[in-house]
Amino acid sequence: MAARLKTSGDSRGAAEKCFEVLSLDPENFQGHLSLGTLYLAAGDYARALEHSEKAYKLDQRSTEAMNNIGAVCRQQGNYQAAADWHRAALRTNPNCETTPMNLAVCLINHGLHLKASDPKGAIRCYTEALVHCPTNANAYYNLGVSYAEMHKYDKALINYQLTVHFDPRCAEAYNNMGVIFKEQENLDKALKYYHMAIQCNPRFAQTLNNLGVAYTTSGRLTEALEYLSRAVAVAPNYAEAYNNLGWLFWDHGDLAQALRMYERCIELSPTSKNPSQNRLLALNYLHGLSPDLVFQALPCRLLSCVMHNDAYLYTHTQNCSCTQRS
Repeated sequence: MAARLKTSGDSRGAAEKCFEVLSLDPENFQGHLSLGTLYLAAGDYARALEHSEKAYKLDQRSTEAMNNIGAVCRQQGNYQAAADWHRAALRTNPNCETTPMNLAVCLINHGLHLKASDPKGAIRCYTEALVHCPTNANAYYNLGVSYAEMHKYDKALINYQLTVHFDPRCAEAYNNMGVIFKEQENLDKALKYYHMAIQCNPRFAQTLNNLGVAYTTSGRLTEALEYLSRAVAVAPNYAEAYNNLGWLFWDHGDLAQALRMYERCIELSPTSKNPSQNRLLALNYLHGLSPDLVFQALPCRLLSCVMHNDAYLYTHTQNCSCTQRS
């Protein structure tokens, strides 16, 4: 009865039936297991853990109980314990379809947690995730990010290509491939992959900005203005794009508009160094401004006009419940 109520969407009714069963038989395995699953789905992790652990004590070969405990540990940020529970479930029942997916998601989360302090440990996590779930696009994506951060661009590109093979709509992977090709001064390929990212997500502000930078670099200022304008239209607080618009207006000879863009960038990101330097340079060239105003604009007077680097999107997380991928 509880299972039928749960399937029909009546979680409250299902829980009540489980409690009825447990009032008659406090050691009922299925009652505790079902409550653990219901509480997990509801986000009540303390009760989910309580009942899943009771179910596990009653049947230590229950794959579902182990997976539930693993899912709770993952939600609590204890990724190592979560992975251990999912591995135990996999050893107990290698044929369970959901366990490898749950383990892969847990390992990816663990890798993201380790990335800053232990990059090689993160790579080990992503690699193990692919052992258990070879089609997991997020694992390939995060491997690509890790290798790119190590400047191992060939490996990064291979993993980004595998990402889009399994997830053809992953705009972040196309964007990051574009960044690598621009770093390698292959502007044609950079533009190709930036445009593929925009086809996946026309409102992807980072890629719109990157297209603006690439077109500015190649002297195609009309296209650059189009994409940088689109970047700030979809993300009005995107400071980097305003700095790059300032650089573009400078190239157009519109110093007043360039100054407005730099000032907007500084308003959004007061500690950013490059737009402040660029603003000072614009003030220095604008007619009718006193030397005192230029001098007071900034204590730092390094006169260099700098565009912001292309944006990587380094995090790509995946949330998954105990029983299904989302």
